[in-house]
Amino acid sequence: MVSATAVRPAAADAWSNVVRGTAAVIGVVLLIIGLSGFFGFGLAGNPDTHPVFITGLIQDLGHVITGSLALYVAFGFHGRQAAMALVWFGLLFVVILLATLNNGDLYGLLQSVVNPADNVLHGVIALVSIVIGGWGLLRGRSDRLPA
Repeated sequence: MVSATAVRPAAADAWSNVVRGTAAVIGVVLLIIGLSGFFGFGLAGNPDTHPVFITGLIQDLGHVITGSLALYVAFGFHGRQAAMALVWFGLLFVVILLATLNNGDLYGLLQSVVNPADNVLHGVIALVSIVIGGWGLLRGRSDRLPA
C-alpha cells in the first residue's frame, strides 16, 4: 500500500534541487538558442533573417557546448558540487561577457559582432549562475552548522 503522505526533502536537498533546476533551465535555453542558429528558426542566426541573437557558426557551437555543460552541471553533480560548478559556470560567462564587450567579434574569431541581446543573455546567465550557486553554497553550509 502506498502512503498518502509525502516525504519532505531536507533543506540542503531542496537547495541542491534549486541549483540543479537553474542549471537545467540555463542549459535548455542555451541549447535552444544554439540549435535555432544552426537550423535558422528565428531566435538566432544570420543577420539577413533578422533574429533576436545575430550569430554565426562559432557562436552557435559555443551556445550548444555551454548549454551541454550547464546540463551536465544539472544532472551530473549533486549538492555542494552542483552549487560550486554553477558558480564556476557563471564565472565562465563573466569572462565571455568581458571578452565580447572588449572586442565584439573576438579579434576576427566570430563571423558577426556579438549584438546587445547576446551580451544581455551572457550577463544574465553569469549573474543568475553566480547568485544561485553562491546561495546554494551558503545554504548548504548553514544547514550543517550546529544549532
